[in-house]
Amino acid sequence: MTPKLPYPSKTEVTEVSPEGGVGETCLAGDASAGITAKAHRKSVTRRSSAVTRTEPAVETVFDRWNAHAGRSVEKDGRTITWRSHRRRPDGSLSPEIPTAVRRCLDGGYSVEDICGAIDNYATVLLGAEFYWSYPWALAEFLTRADGRGKAGIPKWTQFLPDNFAAERYLSRRPTEETQGSPFDEYAATEEELPALVKAAGYSTEGLE
Repeated sequence: MTPKLPYPSKTEVTEVSPEGGVGETCLAGDASAGITAKAHRKSVTRRSSAVTRTEPAVETVFDRWNAHAGRSVEKDGRTITWRSHRRRPDGSLSPEIPTAVRRCLDGGYSVEDICGAIDNYATVLLGAEFYWSYPWALAEFLTRADGRGKAGIPKWTQFLPDNFAAERYLSRRPTEETQGSPFDEYAATEEELPALVKAAGYSTEGLE
């Protein structure tokens, strides 16, 4: 008569990860070890699919942003450096980046719009002849807005190809003739000048 074996049996089971490597070895009869191996397998699965879950649109925007990595410029005694991003150890992106990109796409902007705006922003930020000196990170670039709440206009839209004109961002240093003039920072036309003078609190007599 065959003697009854104690239950459960202590057969060893080796977990194989989806990446082709060997995971944990546990005892089949040990419930806690089995749970540990299962949790390990799920964890490996999540990590291995982290990159593939990121939409191609997000990856395209991320790559365009990082195309300017390593660039810097001196402006008014400051070093302005492009704020590039690294992937996490598992290959995924910091969560605020996909969220910001999706928000822009949901707002009706295309990947080409976003990438064009990034390049225009890089032009004025990293060009010594331009006054712009705010080195935003990608998520901040896509979410910072004028005004409060959802009604605020996203600042990045000023860099959209259809809205952008590089000459607006050129540094205008006062000359000897214009030193001290309150209008140094403007390139006003004759039609715009009266309104600017009035807004500054000066008399518009003789201008209108």
